[in-house]
Amino acid sequence: MAKNKRHAILAALLSLLCSSVLAQGLSPDDTGDYVLLHSKTQKPTTTFMRLFLEGEQWMLDGKRGDEGWQPVCRAEGNCRLRDSSSADIATLFAKAPDDMCKEYDITCIQNIAQAICRLDGKNGDDKIYLMFALVTGKPIPIELRKVR
Repeated sequence: MAKNKRHAILAALLSLLCSSVLAQGLSPDDTGDYVLLHSKTQKPTTTFMRLFLEGEQWMLDGKRGDEGWQPVCRAEGNCRLRDSSSADIATLFAKAPDDMCKEYDITCIQNIAQAICRLDGKNGDDKIYLMFALVTGKPIPIELRKVR
């Protein structure tokens, strides 16, 4: 079986198994400034991103340290952020622990290079933000902390 076909079948199966995956994007409540957390220490780095809406289109700015904000994605071409499908989300979380889908409702937006996801704990209080780098061929999760 061809690799792409096998991958599509696996993603479809995972999306069926993970009923908490919501094929919708983020909400206006997710607009704000985020700091990327170090993957090992979970301490804030000096890299920030600003997620905001222009009408119904998500936009993304970035900065390092005290530098000014710079445009990252302005809804053009492959950079355009779109709602992730259930299959997209299943692919992003394919290596996640099996119980994650039972504990969280997951929504994401993405483009060709990255995905930004919100995981809402079903207990009501827990909310996690992740960014996935997609340019390496396999999704690499980076935790975000909303700072404003």
